[in-house]
Amino acid sequence: MNLQTKKKVHLRIALDTMSNRSYISNQAALQLGLNLERSEQLGVSVFGSQQHVEMRSSVVKFGIIEKSGNVRTIEANTSETISKSSVLPSKVPQNVSDLLRPWALSGCLADDIEDSHNTIDVLIGATYAWDMIVGSRQQLA
Repeated sequence: MNLQTKKKVHLRIALDTMSNRSYISNQAALQLGLNLERSEQLGVSVFGSQQHVEMRSSVVKFGIIEKSGNVRTIEANTSETISKSSVLPSKVPQNVSDLLRPWALSGCLADDIEDSHNTIDVLIGATYAWDMIVGSRQQLA
C-alpha cells in the first residue's frame, strides 16, 4: 500500500530471513506510485556466488496490510528483478502457508488470489521477516 495515497495493489511477497535488506521490484513500486526516499550504493552478493556486484538503488517506503488491519511500514530498495525464477504455488509447503496465514493480507496468501502471477514483487528481509513470523525480533545472549 502506498502510505501517502493509500493505493492498494496485490503483490507477491517472499520472506527471506537471511537477507540483510528488503527489496521491491521497480514495476511494483511504479504500480503503487511510490516516492523516492533516497538513493544508495549497494554491494550485492547472491547466495552461493563468488560475484559481488555494485549497484545504485532507490529506497522507498510502503505498507503491508496485515490480517488484523494494522499497516506494517516497510523500507525497501528497488530492483529490476527480485528473482529470476518463478515460484509456483504448489512449491509452498502447507506448514509454511499455515504459518503465514495469520498476518496475510485479508487472511489470504498471494497464491490464494486467482489472478496471482508467478513472479516475486517484494522480498522482505530479516529485519522485518522475523517480526512477521514470530511477532518480534529475539536478541541472542
